[in-house]
Amino acid sequence: MRNLPVDEENKLCSVECTNPTKATVALIPEKVVIDGEQYTVTHIADDCFWLGGKLERVILPDTVLVVGHGAFVGCESLTEISLPNA
Repeated sequence: MRNLPVDEENKLCSVECTNPTKATVALIPEKVVIDGEQYTVTHIADDCFWLGGKLERVILPDTVLVVGHGAFVGCESLTEISLPNA
């Protein structure tokens, strides 16, 4: 996973999967550290798990507010997305 700041002032970031073809479970963290600073994960990047053919399950924290366009396109094995407070 790679973390990209979306709001540096409020320390908010997006996650992006760098190799989605191998993962079967994606556990998205609530907080990450970027350049020594703690950020809250609020976004899943566009096309994050694009072509993640083996991905079966995604677990999102309460902090995620936005799931990007096409985040799960091509995830043919995906059977479960755990949403916070759902």
